[in-house]
Amino acid sequence: MRNNRSLRHYIVSILVVMTLFGCSGESPTQTTAPASDQKQEIEEQPSEDQTEAEEEKATEIDTESPNQPEKREWFAGVYLPRHCPEAANKGEFVIPTKDEILECKSDHFLEVRMHAEVVRSENSSEDLYGVQQYLRIFQMMEHNPTTGQFGLWGQWIGDDRARPHGPFNSIEGGLFIHDKMGRSKFPKYMASAATHLYSPLSDTGGGWGFYEARIDCSLLGRVTLSNTLIVPPNLISFDEDQKTFDNEGGIYLGTSWVGLPIFGGAERIDEQPWSLDSGKITWTFLLDAANFSGPAIAYVPEHWSRRVDRWNSLEFLDDLFEWDQSLTANSLIGFVEGTVSQEELYEVIGNEPWFLAQPDDPGWDENPYWVKAEQTLGYSPASPYLPTGNEMPPIPVFSQIDDNGRTFIKI
Repeated sequence: MRNNRSLRHYIVSILVVMTLFGCSGESPTQTTAPASDQKQEIEEQPSEDQTEAEEEKATEIDTESPNQPEKREWFAGVYLPRHCPEAANKGEFVIPTKDEILECKSDHFLEVRMHAEVVRSENSSEDLYGVQQYLRIFQMMEHNPTTGQFGLWGQWIGDDRARPHGPFNSIEGGLFIHDKMGRSKFPKYMASAATHLYSPLSDTGGGWGFYEARIDCSLLGRVTLSNTLIVPPNLISFDEDQKTFDNEGGIYLGTSWVGLPIFGGAERIDEQPWSLDSGKITWTFLLDAANFSGPAIAYVPEHWSRRVDRWNSLEFLDDLFEWDQSLTANSLIGFVEGTVSQEELYEVIGNEPWFLAQPDDPGWDENPYWVKAEQTLGYSPASPYLPTGNEMPPIPVFSQIDDNGRTFIKI
C-alpha cells in the first residue's frame, strides 16, 4: 500500500510537470539551460541608455528613408444604387470592375479655387521679363476625378497687346493632373507654351501639340538646354519614392520663366518702342530641385511669330472680307497660296488703317488688327498683367443621409 501510494504521487508529479511544460509551448530541453549560458546572456543585454540611443538612431534613419509607395494599380469605387442606376443590381452597392467605366452621377460638385497676387515694386518697369515661383508638390487626392484635367497651380504669361481680342502668345502650364499623361502619385509639371491664338499645332510638348498629337518638324520651336535633364512630352514627373515633407506642405520645387538674350539678343532699355531691331528674346524655363538646378528648355524667338502674315491673311479673309473678290481679298488669297510675295502684299494693304494701327492708338481694340512680329514674345516683353492660380473642373461629391439625419459625403 505504501509503495502504491508513492507510485501514485510520482505519477501525478510527472503529469503536473509535463502539463506546465506543455503550457509554455516549449520542450523541456529548450526551457532549461546551463547557468553559465544564462549568465553570459544577461551580460550581453544592452543597458537602458544604450537601448534609448539605438531607438533614437533607428527613428532618425526611418525618418530619412524614402516613403514606401502603396502597391496598388487600381482603386475600386463603391457607389450607391441611385448614383449608378444603370449598373445597380437589386439595391446592392455598385462596385465597378477594373475594365468598367461607369457614368455615375454625383449629388453635388465641389469647386476649388486658388489664386495669388503678383506684387511689383513701385520703382520697377512695366516691362515683364519673367516670373519665379517656389511651389509645393503633394498628392491632391488618392483617386483623381475623371471630370477633366486639373491645373493645380500655374501662371499665364501673355504677349503685350500683340492682338486686341485675346493673347496671340501664351506661356502657361504648371502643376497638372490627368491620367492621360500617365498615372502619377504627385501632380506633374507642364512647361509649355501656345502661339497663334492657341493653335493646335503649337509646339507644346517638344514635337507634340494640342490633344497629344504629333506636329510637323517645320513647326518645332522648343529646344533643350540641359544635358542632364530631358523634359518629355508627358510632362515632368516627381519620384514617389522620396520624402514627402507632409508637415511642411509638400516637396519644395522652384520654377521660373525668364526672357533671356540667348538667340539674337541685344541690349535693351525699359519700355523701348516695338521694333525688329530691338533684339530677340528667348523665353527660358528653369528648375530648382534637389537633383537639378538650372535652365531646362527654351522657345526660340521665331516660334512666336513664324508665318504670322499667313495667319493674319486667313483671319482677315474669314472675319472681314469673307473671301470676296475684292483686290485686297485676292491679294490675301494669293499670299496664302504662294503666288503673291510679302512685298507685293504689303503694297496692297500697307495703307489700310488696320495694318497701320498700334496698340497705343485710341480704339485700337475695337477694330480688326494685323498682328506684327515685333509685338510677339520673340521681340517684346510680356504683358505686365500676370495672373496665377488654379484652373480645374469641379470635383464630384456623393452624399447620403442616415436614419438619424446625419449627412455623410464622399469626395
